[in-house]
Amino acid sequence: TAQAIYHKTFVDNIDKQNLPQGWHLATLGEIFDITIGRTPPRAEEKWFCGEAEKENNLPWVSIADMNNGMYILNTRERLTKEAVDRFKIPVVPPFSVLLSFKMTVGRVCITTETTLSNEAIAHFVFKDNQHICEFLYLCLKDVDYKAIGSTSSITEAINTNMIKQMQIIMPSDGEMRCFHEKVYHIFHAIKLKQQENIKLTELQSLLLAKMGKKKI
Repeated sequence: TAQAIYHKTFVDNIDKQNLPQGWHLATLGEIFDITIGRTPPRAEEKWFCGEAEKENNLPWVSIADMNNGMYILNTRERLTKEAVDRFKIPVVPPFSVLLSFKMTVGRVCITTETTLSNEAIAHFVFKDNQHICEFLYLCLKDVDYKAIGSTSSITEAINTNMIKQMQIIMPSDGEMRCFHEKVYHIFHAIKLKQQENIKLTELQSLLLAKMGKKKI
């Protein structure tokens, strides 16, 4: 539904040469602070920990973690704060947009807390407009990455310069706020459903474990 609203508002019947008043073409690099994640040395296990060890550790997103829905609600691994400082790993604030751009290209997610990622993921942090999160998510989901990237039988990738040079149509602040108001509740409902699914999966495991014990 949100993607359909995005298309109707910003794609269908839009002439890039004659944009509405207050709209303009811009590159992603002009609008967003774009950073790339990093990975500490894998041989040094002290920098890594599991999802269960949340205290004083930060979620570290891999492409596999971006296959569970619109929002990043948990990750397979976390990094210690010492690793962040030691290897100068970019820290991503909540409600930033992530894009995978190596190997598996084009997965898009939204962060829900202070987050880290590996080097295959770009982070889009908003410079000015707080209402732009949903717009950017839908915009990046709409891109044909194969048309701008390089592919082979082994790998598929685009580079950071390609990302920064990608053009998007930026509407006026008023239109952006209006769009945010239209789709915010859709995004919020999706987030709640994701959280519910996680809890149901946890309960399923617990119930199956108890049922197995009773049978014994």
